[in-house]
Amino acid sequence: RFARRALAYGYALWAYVVFFGLAPLALLGAVLLPDRAWPFIRALARIMLRASGFRLSVRGIENLPRGSSCVAVSNHASYLDGVAILAALPEPFEFVAKSELQRHLLARTFLRGLGARFVERFDVDKSVADTGRLVQYAKEGHSLFVFPEGTLTRASGLMAFRMGAFQIAAEARIPVLPVALTGTRSVLRD
Repeated sequence: RFARRALAYGYALWAYVVFFGLAPLALLGAVLLPDRAWPFIRALARIMLRASGFRLSVRGIENLPRGSSCVAVSNHASYLDGVAILAALPEPFEFVAKSELQRHLLARTFLRGLGARFVERFDVDKSVADTGRLVQYAKEGHSLFVFPEGTLTRASGLMAFRMGAFQIAAEARIPVLPVALTGTRSVLRD
């Protein structure tokens, strides 16, 4: 039991060293490479996953609509989900993130560098206005990535979906691309 626990703590320590070693590079890339942030950070995400022993398996990538926009929607099971999505997607998507993340300097800086779009979840008027802006953005040919559960919890299973992603797709007349993440919750859950 002691050996198993020591290995688990050793692995966790190694994973944190890898993450915190690469995170400053990702933040710098988001700030200094506004037009190349996505491929740079995608490469760092792949390095991070590989160096920490996380095996990423992607199936169905050929179903991505090439040359046209879509709204990709995914379950949200772990803090590792964004890293996995960045590593898996071959082309840029703009993440739709909750506006509360703008309160945190590092999160705000990083997400803005990736081109994230922020939405208010609790003020209905602001939420409607944000959705309208995202519809226009999607009509201009940009693809969005949304976690429609809006957050993640420690409990397994799906939470109720917020309808914004589906409303955006319907109003912009673009497809919804379903994405399923498995295995991330067991690695790094809430």
